Amino acid sequence: MADQDSPHLYKSYPRSSVLLYNLTTAIHFILGGLGLLMGYGWTVYAWLAGICYMVVAFGQMYIMMPLVVCPNCVYYRIEDGTCVSGLNRVSRRIAKEGDPKDFPKRAGGPLSHNKFYMGSLIFPIVAI
Repeated sequence: MADQDSPHLYKSYPRSSVLLYNLTTAIHFILGGLGLLMGYGWTVYAWLAGICYMVVAFGQMYIMMPLVVCPNCVYYRIEDGTCVSGLNRVSRRIAKEGDPKDFPKRAGGPLSHNKFYMGSLIFPIVAI
């Protein structure tokens, strides 16, 4: 009998979870860009900051992650598997398989993917 407090492990996350994850991420990035526009008075610099923020945020999430992080992830190798972001499926189409030993590198160094991802989430909150 399964313990009610134990986490549920997924071979393939439900589509509703993938949709919710990507929807909340996209909304956060869009609201961050709009917040920069509103917070800095719709000036040319505000537009530049808002657009640059959204390009970097969406780019690191939906281009860099499938190219750099996902190929090293266990979900990349699971047949018919889907991670919570669903980007492992995109990655299998655009990137060659990496080394699972390199997966922890996503968090190492000052310009790691994890730092860019967290920065993309935190930056607009601080900047606004």
